[in-house]
Amino acid sequence: MQSSAAVALVVAIAVGLTRGEYISDLTVDPQDETKALKIKADQFWKSVLEAAQSANIVERSQLYTDVESVIADLSSTHEYVKQALTESLSHLRNADHLVLLEAVQSATLASEQLRTPISRSGKAAFSFSSGGQWLSIFRDSLRSFANEGRYSERLVQLVEQRQADVLPTLQGQLAITTDVLSDCRIASKRGFDVLKHDIYDKSLLRGSRKTPEQAKAVANRLIDAAGDTRHRFMTFIIGTVRGIARDAEGKYDGAAVTVTRASIEAQIQMGPASINSIIDV
Repeated sequence: MQSSAAVALVVAIAVGLTRGEYISDLTVDPQDETKALKIKADQFWKSVLEAAQSANIVERSQLYTDVESVIADLSSTHEYVKQALTESLSHLRNADHLVLLEAVQSATLASEQLRTPISRSGKAAFSFSSGGQWLSIFRDSLRSFANEGRYSERLVQLVEQRQADVLPTLQGQLAITTDVLSDCRIASKRGFDVLKHDIYDKSLLRGSRKTPEQAKAVANRLIDAAGDTRHRFMTFIIGTVRGIARDAEGKYDGAAVTVTRASIEAQIQMGPASINSIIDV
């Protein structure tokens, strides 16, 4: 019962901190400010890294090889099926390549940033004033909350820096979106064309030119792979955007709140025994 009570209390406090409660009861240690800035940075870049990892295309070399082998074995009487499989494979490969390349670039950026000391100084390399109207509005919105002294000013500056750092990555994702979704759609469609060929080809002689079962099997695998690539890519984009949104929302948080919340969340992940060690129950 004591463990359950401890967990409930910690969760309640964590929720309260998320909503901005108890802030006035927390004192700020100078070391907490540096620690809080590091926590914020790590949370942001880890979310970007996790989004990139979600787009990691599973090993498909065997699928590519299997499809190519089936295509090579098809006779001239199955020219339509051969062409459909060839096009499906080509579009799937292109989609996989685009997503994987973008994911690697995003993961590389996040990994580098996670290794970068939070104490780095200087203004953001990207100028918000040159980034268009919506970026200018975002900058002004952030700065309007910088009313809690030097820490708030520094937090806003670092949030702005992270937004600038990740912007090219997000732009890259958006730039390939049309191509990726189009390639996935065509790869899937041509796969289904193989499966439906026997039904709609009126010129078939009974049983003599039906689509080989191995062709249907790889067609199904191509369809599944196209759906998987599309899902991974959309998860990648949504994860990146959510990370940006959460980081921007964090501009309200004080240093003590950030450090305390991170500590509580760590204790919750470690389990009730760890929670009891920090709470007198």
